[in-house]
Amino acid sequence: MKNYNILARTGVSDVDLVNTLKLDPELAGTPGVNDAAYQRAFEVNVKGFMSQGLSEGQARSKAGRIMKAAKG
Repeated sequence: MKNYNILARTGVSDVDLVNTLKLDPELAGTPGVNDAAYQRAFEVNVKGFMSQGLSEGQARSKAGRIMKAAKG
């Protein structure tokens, strides 16, 4: 199976990423694995920022900026 995730060159397989992030296993071996991983990171970041006292809107905005920077 070809690995499409952006961490594949560091030895992380799509299956590892899917399992670690609890993504849909059908995403392994497809380009969609990256979008799902970014979305999961966004969700985790929003929750984290809200736990630090940011409003949902502020948290989503900050998490969105981080995701945009990560995507390049």
